[in-house]
Amino acid sequence: MREMSDWLPVFLSFYPALHARVPTIVYGSQIIAVTQGVDVSSKDIDLLSPNVTLSAIEEAYAESSGREEMRIELIKSRRGHIFTLYYPSGERPIPIEIFTTTPLGDPLSVFPDHIVEVSRWGKSFISLTVEAYTVLEAARGIRPISVERLRRIKIEWGEVERLGERFGLREEVLRLKKEVEMGY
Repeated sequence: MREMSDWLPVFLSFYPALHARVPTIVYGSQIIAVTQGVDVSSKDIDLLSPNVTLSAIEEAYAESSGREEMRIELIKSRRGHIFTLYYPSGERPIPIEIFTTTPLGDPLSVFPDHIVEVSRWGKSFISLTVEAYTVLEAARGIRPISVERLRRIKIEWGEVERLGERFGLREEVLRLKKEVEMGY
């Protein structure tokens, strides 16, 4: 895990550079940091960009890091692509994972009411809401790190339950809610 003080400068440099080239949505645990202002440790930076291209990533990396040489991996699946950029290339790089879709489908059609514009740290971001994040975490299965993170933020559980219902995840959402609330 990397402390927020480690990943935040990379995030603040790379996100605007990529978003200027292709629409990019804050994803993963960074949703909590951006939408709620809560300090979050993370192993990587997660972004969601359905129309991302390798050249957009290359240009954003060159602009934000000042370097031309980069290390990137691609995972292709039926569900979409995941690009993992190691920023900067060198010792102890911070991985940036750029997803083209979510496990529940295209974010623009799956979460149209849960994509928000947020200002934080003097910058503007497009992010999924914490309610969308919570449903995605329920779909992954209960993980201790997720429970710990969710205990630290304000969640509209009624909205999470409605979203979970829509995706056939009612039981998973209720189990996650129970785990999160057990700590109170």
